Amino acid sequence: MSVLKPKNSFNTNKRRFVAQKEFTDRELPKETFLRNLNELTLDILNEEEKFKVLVYYGIGGIGKTSLKNKLKNIILDDSLTKTVALEVDFREVRSRECSNGLLDLYNSLKQNKKYNKTIFPHFELAYAIYFKKKNPDIIYNEREEGVIKFVDLGLKVFGFINIADFGLSAFLTKEGINKAYSKFKGLKLNNEMKDNIIDFGSKSISNMEEDLILYFAYDLNNTFKNKHNLKTVIFIDTFEALFGIETHELKKIAKTEWVQQLILNLPNVLFVITGRDKISWDKKWEPFIDQHLISELAPEYSHQFLEKCGVEEVDIQKKIVDYSGGHPYYLDLSVDTYFSIKNENRQPVVDDFGTTKKEILDRFVTSLNDNEVELLKVMSIPNYYNNDIFKYLIEQFNISYSATKFDTFNQYSFVNFNESLQRFTLHQLMRSGMQEYIKEHTDSRVFPTFIETANEKLLTLFEEKYKDDKKSNIFECVYHRLRIRETSDTGTFFEWLNQEKLDFMKNLQLYGDTVLLSNMFEQIRNKYTISLFSVELFNIYEDIVHLSGNYKESVELAEMYLERFSKDEILSNHKLIKLKYRIIHHKMFFVNADDLINELKILHNEVSKEHFFVEHCEITYMLGGGVGFLTGKLDDYKDYLNSLVESIESYPLINKELNNIRTRAIRKLVDYYRIKGETKLAEEMLQKTLDIKNLNRYQIYLCCSYAEVQRELKNYTEAIKYFELVMKETKNLGIKGWQAHSYLSLANVYLDLRELVKAKEYLNDAFVIYESIDQKWGIVNSNILHARILIVEQDEEYLAILDKVQPIAEKFSYRYELQLINTLKQTKEIGLQKLLYV
Repeated sequence: MSVLKPKNSFNTNKRRFVAQKEFTDRELPKETFLRNLNELTLDILNEEEKFKVLVYYGIGGIGKTSLKNKLKNIILDDSLTKTVALEVDFREVRSRECSNGLLDLYNSLKQNKKYNKTIFPHFELAYAIYFKKKNPDIIYNEREEGVIKFVDLGLKVFGFINIADFGLSAFLTKEGINKAYSKFKGLKLNNEMKDNIIDFGSKSISNMEEDLILYFAYDLNNTFKNKHNLKTVIFIDTFEALFGIETHELKKIAKTEWVQQLILNLPNVLFVITGRDKISWDKKWEPFIDQHLISELAPEYSHQFLEKCGVEEVDIQKKIVDYSGGHPYYLDLSVDTYFSIKNENRQPVVDDFGTTKKEILDRFVTSLNDNEVELLKVMSIPNYYNNDIFKYLIEQFNISYSATKFDTFNQYSFVNFNESLQRFTLHQLMRSGMQEYIKEHTDSRVFPTFIETANEKLLTLFEEKYKDDKKSNIFECVYHRLRIRETSDTGTFFEWLNQEKLDFMKNLQLYGDTVLLSNMFEQIRNKYTISLFSVELFNIYEDIVHLSGNYKESVELAEMYLERFSKDEILSNHKLIKLKYRIIHHKMFFVNADDLINELKILHNEVSKEHFFVEHCEITYMLGGGVGFLTGKLDDYKDYLNSLVESIESYPLINKELNNIRTRAIRKLVDYYRIKGETKLAEEMLQKTLDIKNLNRYQIYLCCSYAEVQRELKNYTEAIKYFELVMKETKNLGIKGWQAHSYLSLANVYLDLRELVKAKEYLNDAFVIYESIDQKWGIVNSNILHARILIVEQDEEYLAILDKVQPIAEKFSYRYELQLINTLKQTKEIGLQKLLYV
C-alpha cells in the first residue's frame, strides 16, 4: 500500500475531510529489510564482502511499489541509518537498457538532500564519451543543442567546464581528458583511472556499456562506502518489465545480465527488487537472494487500515473488506470513494460501495463531479504524464479544472511517481478500468471516439517532442498512432511508420537498441499481423528474432511473410531475395546440410549476378562457407570462397555490405587453412583483415577464428583474451549462437591446459545455450568435447556419449564432426577438436 498522505478530492471546494492513511500489515517485510540492513552493517565492519539481494514479489496492485517507497523513506527520513538510497523503475522502457538504467540510478541521488550534489566523476566522463560515440550525429560545442542534452542527462561534470573556452568535443578526447585532470581539480579525478578513461573511447559500444557498470561501481564505492562508511541500498522496481513478452527462462536471464553484473561489482550493497514474479537465477545465486511473497491484507489488517484512514462505520468497513478481498488497490479506491462522498456534504452508506472490482471503480467515479470524471478519463490515456502533459490535455479537452491543482490530482492513491524521471503514471488497473468505463459510456457510432481523440492529441504532442529527441519519444509516437483509427485522412499506420519512423528504427537496429525495438514491435504485433509489414520493417523485426536464437521462429515468420509473393516477384526484388537466402541461412542450424546445399544451388542459378550483385555474392558465400563447410566437404566448396573474394575485390563499387561479405568469406578461408594445418597462412590472412578497432558483428566472428589460431599455436593467453572478448560482445548484442561458440572454445582451451573444472563449467554454459536454441551443430560439438574430457578422466562413459551424438551428426550430414567422432572411438586420441564455426 502506498505511503498515504492526506488527499484532496477533484472538488474545487476546500476539502473538510481527508483520509489519514498509514502503512498497514507490512511489518514483516519491513523487519526483513531492517534485518538485512543490520547484516550489511556487520559485513562492512568485519570487512566481509557479501552479495545481498532482497526480493518482494506479488500480483499487480498488491502494494509492491508502495512497500518500496516505504522502505526508501525509512532511509531518507532517518539520518541515523547512515544509508544512501538509489532507485530505478523498469516500468520505463528506456530504463531497461544498461546505460539508461545506470544513469537513472545515478540521477536518483537528487531525492536525498544530503547527497544531491554528489558527483560520480569517472562515471560521468565515461558516460559522456559513450553517449558521444553512440550518437555521432549530435554536434557538441557551445552553441549546439548537444550540450543542453548532456546537461538534461544529469551529468554535473559539465558545470565545471567553460564550454565556450574549452569545447565539449575536445573535452571528450585523450587530450581533453588530460586537460580535465590537470585543470579541473574540483572533479576529484583519480590519476589511476586516467588511462582507463582514455582507452575507454576506443572500445566498441557494447564493451563501453559493459564497462559503464565498472565506472559506476568504482565511484559509488569511492564516494560512499570507502570514504564515509555509508551503507547503500539500490531499489529496482517493476522488475518483470525487463523481460517484455519473453517467456523463455534462459532468455529472460540474459536480459537480467547487466543487473547481475552490477550486483557482482557492488558487494556489501543491498539490492531490493520488487516485481510480480519470484526470481529464478542460476543456483549459484541462491545463497544471496532472500525472496518474500507480498499477498493481500488479512481481514483484521484491512479493518485496521480502514480505521486509521477514518472509515469508522463497521458495516461500511465490512463491505469494503469483503469485496476488495484485502487487495490494497481496491481498498485504497474504496477509501477515495468514501471521502469524495463526505466532501460532497453527504454521509456515506453501505450501498455507496461496490460488490465487484468493476463496481468498486464505478462507485468511485459516481462520487466525482462531471469535470473530475472528464479529467480522470483523459488522464487514463497517456502512458505517463508530467505537468506539461497535464496542462496540455486540460486545455485540449477544455476541462474546467485548474491546471494549478496538478499536485492535488497526484495525491490520489492510484497515482505513481518516478522521481528520477519526474514522471507520473496512473496505476495500470485504474488506466484499464477507466478505458473500459469510457467504452461503456460512449456511443461507438460516434467518430472519432473519445479515446481516439485523446490519442490523436497525444500523438501531436509527442511528434513535436520527437523532432528534438527521437529516441525518448519514438515509443510514445508508435503507441498512440496504433490507437488511432485508419481513415483516408489519417492514412494507414504502416504508411505513417514507413515514411516517418523507419529510418530511425534502422538506426536503432544499427546501434543495438534491441530493448526499445522489441517493445515497439510488441505493441505493433498486438494489433497487426506481419503480412502488413513492409519488407524493410520485416527485416528489422526478423533480425531481432533470429539474433535471440529463435531460429525456427525466424524461419517460420519469413516463410509466412514470403507466401504472398510470386517467384518472379521475389527474384526481381533485392530485399525479397535477401529474405529468401536468410531463410536458408537460419535453417542451417536445424536442417540437413546437404538438403540446404541443393536449395542454395537452385537460388544461386536463379538470381542474376548482373542485376543483383550483392545478393548473388551473399548466396555464393552461403554455398562456399556458410552451408558448404557444414557438410564437411571443405575442398569441394573452397573455390566458391576464393572466387567470391576475387569478385568483390575487383568490383568497382565496394560498399559496407560487400565488405562484410568479404570479411565473412575470409573467415571461412581462415578456418579452412586452420583445419588443414596451415596455421601460419591462416594467421597471415587474419592480420590483413581483422580490425579490432571497428568491431561490427562480422569482425567479432573473425576474432573467434583469430583466437582459435592462437590456441592451435599454443598462445593460450592470447586465445583466452580474444575468446572472452567474443563472449562479452556477443552477450551484449544478444547473439546467442556465437555466445555459445565462445564458451565452447574456452572449454577447449582449458581442456588443452588440463584445467578440467573450468573446461566443464564453460562446456555446460555452451550446452545450455545450444539446447535452448536447438542448434544442432553446437549440440554435436558440445558432446564431442564432453567425450574428450571423459577420455582424459579415463571414464569409459565417453563411448555412450559418442554413440548418442553420432546419429545426430549423420542426420544433418556433418561429415567433419563424424570424422572426429570416429577418430575418438577408434583411437581415444583427443586431439585439438579444431572447431569449424557455423
